[in-house]
Amino acid sequence: MTWQRREPLVFDGDGEPGGDFQISEAYSVGWTHPLEGRLHAVITRYYYVAAEDGQPPRIEEQTEYIACADPSDPGSTERGADYGYRTVPWDGPFDDAAARTAAGGAPEPTAAEWAEAMPHWEVAG
Repeated sequence: MTWQRREPLVFDGDGEPGGDFQISEAYSVGWTHPLEGRLHAVITRYYYVAAEDGQPPRIEEQTEYIACADPSDPGSTERGADYGYRTVPWDGPFDDAAARTAAGGAPEPTAAEWAEAMPHWEVAG
């Protein structure tokens, strides 16, 4: 199964998905894939520098999984969603450029990843 990469390849200035712990700009990359029942899977990975009180900074990846009717407007046509988080192995520096570089190297989603995050929404094909 091949996921379709959304354009642009890296979205700049994606708000504050990291909330109070986010200390850099956020950058994202996204993919789509058809689901059964004329729906679409949309996976978006956000990258930003995060730091909690007294903790060293880190690059964080937040992955959003959405099943929707229109992949060009997933938020308004959402039928189900979930999130996942992980710390990206990174030696530094921890700044906007690092977050953008991490986004540029984002791993492509897999069918197994989708099935684990969204088990009630089967990919087509």
